[in-house]
Amino acid sequence: LGTPIDPLRRNIAINDSRKADPAGFDLWFTWCQTCRHGGHAVHIFEWFKNHTTCPVSNCSCNCYSLSTGK
Repeated sequence: LGTPIDPLRRNIAINDSRKADPAGFDLWFTWCQTCRHGGHAVHIFEWFKNHTTCPVSNCSCNCYSLSTGK
């Protein structure tokens, strides 16, 4: 289970200053079940540290609120 370490992920890991595990959750793609917008988990988590709405322009979905029940 998990994300295989293919050549692309290996290159990302080599150039990643955070040294994320190339097979770890950070590089997985995740998305909102309501608006269907998404991205790499690490970027989505960073976005929602400071925002509650979808990071896609002109989308007003409250993705963070939906996932936390807040």
